[in-house]
Amino acid sequence: MIIFDIETQLQNLKQTPLMIGFVFQRHLFIYKNKECIKKFIKFIFENWRVNSAYAHNFANFDSYFILKQIKKMEIDIIKVYIKNNNIIYLHCAIGNREIIFRDSFLYFGKSLNYIMCMYG
Repeated sequence: MIIFDIETQLQNLKQTPLMIGFVFQRHLFIYKNKECIKKFIKFIFENWRVNSAYAHNFANFDSYFILKQIKKMEIDIIKVYIKNNNIIYLHCAIGNREIIFRDSFLYFGKSLNYIMCMYG
């Protein structure tokens, strides 16, 4: 399991991802550049121990950036669950590797720090 957060900056009237931080096996990783989302998704699909990725604000914000990059990388989308016009669950695959992206708050009702300490 990976817990992640995307940081953006307003550029030309749109939010642009500049950094992604994630915790995997109690280690913090930070990617800082315009290709940070792509690098993060590659990390997930290349690591066989990862099958779920959680973001605290996935439904309302982070899902847009993840979905946009997944479409560019021609990753297959298996299932998408939408609630109130927000993506709360995104199941995708490359070959036989499947990953599920979820909104942590909707599943756990706790902060990312709590999840990391209990499950990370």
